[in-house]
Amino acid sequence: MHKDEGVPASIGIVSEWVGTDGSGSMDRALNKKELTEMESFGFEIMSHTREHTSLKSFPLAKDIAPDDDRAYPNGTHASHPFHAGYEVEIYDGDSSVTRNIVGSGRNDDDELYMKLDKPVGMSFDADSARERLSPKTMRYILRDSKRTLESYGFTVDNLLAPYDHFTEYSEKFTKEFYTGVANAIDSNGINQRGEIDPYGTRRDYFIEFTDWSAVRDELDAVAEDNALGIFGAHTQRDEVTKSKIRRMIRAAKSRDIEIVTLRQALADAGFGATRTTTTTNTTTTSTTPKTTTTMTTHPPSTDSAESSDGSMLETFESFGIVGGVGAVAGFILGRRSESE
Repeated sequence: MHKDEGVPASIGIVSEWVGTDGSGSMDRALNKKELTEMESFGFEIMSHTREHTSLKSFPLAKDIAPDDDRAYPNGTHASHPFHAGYEVEIYDGDSSVTRNIVGSGRNDDDELYMKLDKPVGMSFDADSARERLSPKTMRYILRDSKRTLESYGFTVDNLLAPYDHFTEYSEKFTKEFYTGVANAIDSNGINQRGEIDPYGTRRDYFIEFTDWSAVRDELDAVAEDNALGIFGAHTQRDEVTKSKIRRMIRAAKSRDIEIVTLRQALADAGFGATRTTTTTNTTTTSTTPKTTTTMTTHPPSTDSAESSDGSMLETFESFGIVGGVGAVAGFILGRRSESE
C-alpha cells in the first residue's frame, strides 16, 4: 500500500519484541531484516519503549498500610504490575517510597495488584496517593529502547508513547533522549503552524473511535489552516482494513497534503535534524515549513515471508499494515506539496 502510493510512514517499535512472539495480540513481531527493509523504503523507526510500558502515573485503588507489600493501581491500562524488575514510586503530596516490582496477581475480588520486594513502610491514602515508575526506571526504559534499536542499525529520533499515555512527568525524561513524541495528546489531530510543540503533539484516530465524516473535516482543516495533522489506527483490529488505510492516504493526497515522516515534519517545524527520506516515488529533503498531516496505525502480527527485493512490503500490505508490531504502531505524516 505505501509502496504502491509512494509514501513513507513512521513506526513505533517495542525494542524487546523485535524478532519474538511479541504480545498476546499478535502471532509474532517483526524481525530486524523486515524492519531494515521498511526503513530502506523510507519508513521512520521510532521507539515504543522497551516493553510497551505506560509512562504515566496511576491512582491507587486501595489504601496502603506500612506492612503492605502490595499496591493496587487503578485505571485503564494500569500495566505496571506486569513489569517485574522495574522500580516503582508510591507518593503523595508529602512522602514517597520506591520499591521494586517482583510480580503481579489478583485478589479474591479480581483486583490487579503489583507485588513489591518488601513492605512499603508507611501509610498512603488511596484518595491522594499515586504510583509511577521511578526516575531511574523511566530513564532506563527510554534510553535502553533507543540504544537497542540503534544497535540494529536504525536511526531513532522520536518516541511513540504506549497507550497514548504522556504527561509532564513523561516529558521530563523523554526530552533527554528524543526529539519529539508522536502522540502526546489524544485529541483532534490538528497541530497549528507556529504552535507546534514536539512534546505536545495532538493525535487522532482515523478509523476506530471516530467516523469518516469527522476525519474528512479534520483533513480539510489541516489543508485550509496549513497545519500539521496526526492520525492513527490499530491495524490489528478487524475494522482497520487495507482499503480504509488507502482511503486515508488518497484523501490526504487529494487535498495536496504530502505524506512524510514525523522526523521530517518536526524538522520542517524547526525541531531536530533533517534526514533524507526516500520511497519508491518520493524523496523528501526540504526543511521549509509546510502543511503536514499524520496518520498513525498499530499494525497486527505478520507471517510474511522474508525477502530482499521489496516483496515483503507487499505481504505487509495484504494485512493492511502501515507499520509493524514489535513494531507496534505506525505513522503517516504529510505536508503541503511543493506546488502550493
